[in-house]
Amino acid sequence: MKGNALVHDAMIKCEQGQYKGLIAPIKHSFKNYLFLWHKDFVHANGIFVEHCNNVSIRGDEFMKGD
Repeated sequence: MKGNALVHDAMIKCEQGQYKGLIAPIKHSFKNYLFLWHKDFVHANGIFVEHCNNVSIRGDEFMKGD
């Protein structure tokens, strides 16, 4: 969303779309889609899919506990 590089296991926050507000690590990527893991999605072993334009990297904000 802000032009940052997305890498495996980076913590991201969903800024738009159905999962707005969720914070999750990237488990896999394919083209423009990210496969993310969140403990609340028990019906799919925790995996959900989001488009890369709808997320932003948490980075320093996540490490500070924001």
